Amino acid sequence: MKNRILIACMLLAGFSVMAQERESAPSLTFEKKSERLSEATGWIQLLDGSWVGNKNMLYPAKSGKMESHSDQNFYWLQTGTVTNNGKKYYVLFYEYLTGAYKYPEIKEDWSEWHEQGCLVFTPEEFEVLKDAVAKKTGKPVGVTTKFRETNLPTGDSYTDEKTMKNISSVLLRGPREGGSKWGIAVNAQNSKGEDIVRFRMPEYINDADIYFKSYFEVKMDDFKKLLID
Repeated sequence: MKNRILIACMLLAGFSVMAQERESAPSLTFEKKSERLSEATGWIQLLDGSWVGNKNMLYPAKSGKMESHSDQNFYWLQTGTVTNNGKKYYVLFYEYLTGAYKYPEIKEDWSEWHEQGCLVFTPEEFEVLKDAVAKKTGKPVGVTTKFRETNLPTGDSYTDEKTMKNISSVLLRGPREGGSKWGIAVNAQNSKGEDIVRFRMPEYINDADIYFKSYFEVKMDDFKKLLID
């Protein structure tokens, strides 16, 4: 009797699954794209109080190449607009270098590869970012979203098609519950007569003040190229 009940439940579950609609990832195209931001100086403060700067990464020593051990690095950042189900979104997408040990217990056999990440903002969220840059308060502002992904494959080379596939999968999956603290932190200010923007690559944001012990710095005009309408 128990076996019959179990079989009946399994059949009902199977029918329920078959009755569900299969959803495909939305077919998207960029309506507008910004120029790429492909260079910024990454500054990190050491324990002795001195600062170390490197191109496009935060790393505690001078290096002439990208270091995949740094979890704050990038090759480029770019923004674009897409429309999904009648709603407009602003996408911040970027490529970076990452890696992992084959034997993490003994930290041996390190491999590295390129990945892509993206944050998908509503117009209201993106406006917070634009406003934070425009006001130049010199205070860090965290701009967060529930639509995000950080480990998206790029393959051997970047293409718009690969990026669109990644963004489509993020929107199809929907907002990450409890993920509203993931975003980008910026600190726009005038320093020594020059307008600049200091920022961190997308990460979990708890207290924006803490993160600015290390940051990327770029001229404001260059950062503003990302802030499309």
